[in-house]
Amino acid sequence: MENEFKHNFCESRLQNNEGPELWNSYTSLVISAFPFLIGFPKSSMFYNIACMLSINGFASFHYHYYLNWYGKQADEITMILSNYYGIWGLLRMYYFYDKKPINWYNGWNSAFMVFFLVTNTISKYDKLFPNIFLLYLAVTIYLIYKVSTKYNYKYKRYLLTSAVGGACWVISEVYCNETTKYGHVVWHFMFPLGFYQLIMKFDQHYRDMKDAIL
Repeated sequence: MENEFKHNFCESRLQNNEGPELWNSYTSLVISAFPFLIGFPKSSMFYNIACMLSINGFASFHYHYYLNWYGKQADEITMILSNYYGIWGLLRMYYFYDKKPINWYNGWNSAFMVFFLVTNTISKYDKLFPNIFLLYLAVTIYLIYKVSTKYNYKYKRYLLTSAVGGACWVISEVYCNETTKYGHVVWHFMFPLGFYQLIMKFDQHYRDMKDAIL
């Protein structure tokens, strides 16, 4: 029997909590398109993020169209794993010349990822996903700042792109109406785009660092 959970995206709330969410579902597919349009990273950690995003768009489509538990899990698990691989990659960049701390910090990253995945499979904790994911994402943003500062990389405009997408999502959920419901559509375009552009930049920088020591 499928788990029961409370679905609360704006588009379906305007339809008496009935699906499908047509705008949200079809615009989700652009998330899967980004790696194919922009390119796949070459380094393994960042390549894994691209793989998760290419799956996430289809998972998100299923979630928004059918509003069921399986779609929710596929959508959110790929988001969690994308963040996990992102933190791992950023740790390998920040501690590039001092490998010892990587396993220690990524051990905590792995433990939190497992805790998050397990918690997310319990339907009564469904409402906690945005809050826990934001906490997990905050670690990624902090590491983006640390890596960019350490190696003098440009990053702010990419984070701004994602932040605009995130703000539109929040507005659509807090002030839900026939106009603001399109905030979720903007989220599907801008939130992953900003981060994916950063992934591609960091992937190139990481490969340049490896080439420099060969």
